[in-house]
Amino acid sequence: MPVQVAERLVEDFYADITISEDDYRHLAAEVDAAFDKRSADRDQEFADLTANRARLEAESDKLLAAHFADAIDLPTLKRHQDRVRAGLADIEHRLREHDELHVGGRAFLHDSLRLLTAAHRAYAHSDDGSRRLANQAFYTRLEITEDEELRTGLAEPFATIVREATGGKEAKRDASTGSATGNSDVACSRKTLWVEAMERCGNRRPRVERLVSAWNQGIREDAEFEDGADDPLIGASAEPKKRPRTRLTDTEVETMRTARAQGVSVNALARRFGVHRGTVWAKTR
Repeated sequence: MPVQVAERLVEDFYADITISEDDYRHLAAEVDAAFDKRSADRDQEFADLTANRARLEAESDKLLAAHFADAIDLPTLKRHQDRVRAGLADIEHRLREHDELHVGGRAFLHDSLRLLTAAHRAYAHSDDGSRRLANQAFYTRLEITEDEELRTGLAEPFATIVREATGGKEAKRDASTGSATGNSDVACSRKTLWVEAMERCGNRRPRVERLVSAWNQGIREDAEFEDGADDPLIGASAEPKKRPRTRLTDTEVETMRTARAQGVSVNALARRFGVHRGTVWAKTR
């Protein structure tokens, strides 16, 4: 089969999976609701882990004080300190998992949603390297039959996003005809749906992050060549320019929380303060 035919088939399929801005806003709101609920459910677990870390750190200090006061010998100190270090390591690991799921996972799904709003346009303007990266990020398989039919397998979370975008349109049609029924179990399952889709991504996340960077870089280069405005395809999800490695002040955090409560987007605040979107989520949750 001619390479041009294969490329056309693949490019055309990107048009089929591209979602609208309305779909993006609707599904992004569902993602936020799902992770907000998950975060609320895990608040007690997070508090318990933090309290246990403080308890172990205090115990470590007491053990050292006891040793310096000759109350316990060095072998006893070492045995207890090894136990404390193991406990602290386990807590730190679980806290990192908590942060990665609730902060990193949310941002990753927003990136994936934004990629699909630009999928066809971006792929059509990509070079061979970026197209290869896109295919690796979006698909688990791409096969073209002798009859010039494209058979694909969408990777997660894109498979869930496209399915939900399509299902959302069908649900609206059902509602307009009066055939939809309310069901709290359905609402609950949709909230867990997004967390599960993110968990099924495996090692695909680095590919998606590289694709975000590659597609935005390509658009910036096109804009410079044409002397036009820099209009990244997925600029709403692109990482802001990093601020120097200084902590946000209390005043900045309070300003960020106030702005978020007034409806300012996470991406806008990340750009304004020069921090990662995950930092904004963590400071304003």
